[in-house]
Amino acid sequence: MSEKRVLTPDDVRRATTRMAHEVIERNQGASGVALLGIQTGGVWLAEALGAEIDRIDSSVPVGAVDASL
Repeated sequence: MSEKRVLTPDDVRRATTRMAHEVIERNQGASGVALLGIQTGGVWLAEALGAEIDRIDSSVPVGAVDASL
């Protein structure tokens, strides 16, 4: 079975950077913003967005939610 790549690592980096800019723009900065990732796949995205927002503006709290019972 061949591997199909939807996004390259560079595509993911660009998308994460753009999302971080959108979060900052829509909230007039990063103060008051917190990021939560759902444990089944969203934690890495919350952490990546948090790191990018930290690079652009200021540090934001990042956490994880485990929705399993």
